[in-house]
Amino acid sequence: MPTYPGQSGTDTQLTVDAMLKQPTLISRQLVNLVSKRLGAYKMCVVDPTPMVGASILFQQDESIYLERDPAKSGPRSKWPRTSWTEAAKSAAIQEQGLEVVINNLAIRFNQKNQLTIALRKLANNIARWIDGDLLDTVLATAMGTQTMNASAVWTTVGTDVIGDIADAQEKIETEDNGYDGFENAILVLNTVHRNTLLANTALRAALPRESSTGSIQTGRVAPFLGIKDILYLSQMPQSKAIVLDNTVALMLAASEPVADEGFQAFSPSDGNLPIWVKTYKEEPKDTIIAGGIWPALAGVAPRAIVRIDGISAIT
Repeated sequence: MPTYPGQSGTDTQLTVDAMLKQPTLISRQLVNLVSKRLGAYKMCVVDPTPMVGASILFQQDESIYLERDPAKSGPRSKWPRTSWTEAAKSAAIQEQGLEVVINNLAIRFNQKNQLTIALRKLANNIARWIDGDLLDTVLATAMGTQTMNASAVWTTVGTDVIGDIADAQEKIETEDNGYDGFENAILVLNTVHRNTLLANTALRAALPRESSTGSIQTGRVAPFLGIKDILYLSQMPQSKAIVLDNTVALMLAASEPVADEGFQAFSPSDGNLPIWVKTYKEEPKDTIIAGGIWPALAGVAPRAIVRIDGISAIT
């Protein structure tokens, strides 16, 4: 992209200097960029309502059954009575942000590519950090995530990947209140396993071939077994896979800064979270863009998540 000469006085496009003075416009670009890369938006139920306080309090699903079963009864006898328990838990806000520098020459000569590159990289870093933090939490057994071992490494083309995923879905259906007939499953893998699925002989045989929407034409393996989406994340360990019901398992919410902190944000209408932005001068010449978010992750139904171990020899 050419950066010289500077824009003429008749150009009605926003200059770099003008953009830096309107943090809401920068926030809008960051929201759009983050939404394209953030895996958390596909793994979680997103609550766009601003949080109040330093954490969210939620009830975590436990067994789908009551503590006692029905019993036979005779005349003038009562049915047994039972109840259930729910664990009340809290999820604290985690402040996550980053600053990037726009130097004075980029402003003076209206080098828009410098601002574009800075915002793209800033959005990528925010998305990668949030997804990494989410995966660290979900993969930990302390959260209550279910676990199972793969029948064999998926990198072997003859491995029964379909059977492993079906087993994971059955574990969810047994435990999860909301799961309904394999309709809400999301499969999460490391990016290297896109080729693993495309090369798997059982999947190739199961998927339609004489179609303009087949896996060879589109590069997409889903849908199969009711998997509605496959999410590839570079932060995901290569040796693990996640199958989850993304309608109930996780909730993502966020707080917002107070006015005195000087942040501004574009409010997205599509249910995504705002990215808060502040710009300020740093002597002698540079301008700083600070962009961040204050998210909290709640494992509302951890039994609706299954971690599959051993899908690759590489960790």
